[in-house]
Amino acid sequence: MLIKIAYSLFLANFTYGILAKSHIIDAARFRVMHHGLYFCVMISIIAATVVEFLSGKFPVLLILMAGLLFGMTRFSGRTARHWQYALFCFLAYSAILIYYF
Repeated sequence: MLIKIAYSLFLANFTYGILAKSHIIDAARFRVMHHGLYFCVMISIIAATVVEFLSGKFPVLLILMAGLLFGMTRFSGRTARHWQYALFCFLAYSAILIYYF
């Protein structure tokens, strides 16, 4: 259940980033919301990982995904690498979610 919440938050943040990058929404207030959503994504995927671990499973894919998402901090939002890495995370996260369910 938590992995679905984490994915939904990631998808909302990813969509919000695309809308801001394509100038569909005003980017002046974008940063606070985007970073707030990112923080919620990280908290929820860490919580999902802990729940899976406490249920007796070893969530390798969730640990990998948390690491990938944490890697997003290495790229400034002003560079092309940021959205490319976000797209890579989206594809990886989608594949992991399909694998889990």
